Amino acid sequence: MISKAARSIQRDLTLAGVLIFRNSIAGSVLVPQIVRTLLYRLSGLDIRSFNIREGQTIDNSHVQIGERTFVNRKCTFEGSGVIAIGSDCQLGPETMFITSTHERRGDGSINNDPRSLDIRVEDGAWIGARSVVLPGTVIEKNCIIAAGAVVRGRCLAGMTYGGVPARLLTPLPHEDSASAI
Repeated sequence: MISKAARSIQRDLTLAGVLIFRNSIAGSVLVPQIVRTLLYRLSGLDIRSFNIREGQTIDNSHVQIGERTFVNRKCTFEGSGVIAIGSDCQLGPETMFITSTHERRGDGSINNDPRSLDIRVEDGAWIGARSVVLPGTVIEKNCIIAAGAVVRGRCLAGMTYGGVPARLLTPLPHEDSASAI
C-alpha cells in the first residue's frame, strides 16, 4: 500500500514538473517562438512548427504539430489521447482540443473512469478562435471551422463547419470558380 502511494506521488510530482516546464517556462511571453518549439521538443512533444505563440496549456504528452502550422495564443491540449495536427494549419486563439471522455453504462449512468479518443487535424485546416474540438474528431484537409464552433465527429475536406454543435455550412469555392469571378 505504501509503495503504491509512493509511486503515485512520484508520478504526480513528475507530471507537475513537466507541466510547469511546458506551460509556465516554455509558454512564457519572454520565450522566443523558436526557443519555445525547442523546449516543447525537449519535453517530449513532436512539434515541428516554429510558429507557436505564448500561453499554451499542454496537459497532454501526445501532441504532434506539423511544419508551418500557426498556433495562436492560449490554446489548450488536454487528455492522454493523441492530438495530431498536420502542416500548414491555422489555430485561432483559445482553441481547445479535448481527448478525455466518459462512457455511459448500460443503466444510463456515467462511468467515472475517463477514456481518451484521438483527435486528427489534417494539413491546411483552419480552426477559428475559441473553437472546441471534442474527443475522436477528425478534421480533414483544408477544412474550415468557424470561430466558437464545438466540433465532434468527421469534418470533410474542403468544407466549412460552424455552430454548436458544428454542422456543415458551405463548401469552399474551387479555384476555377474563384478565377471566373
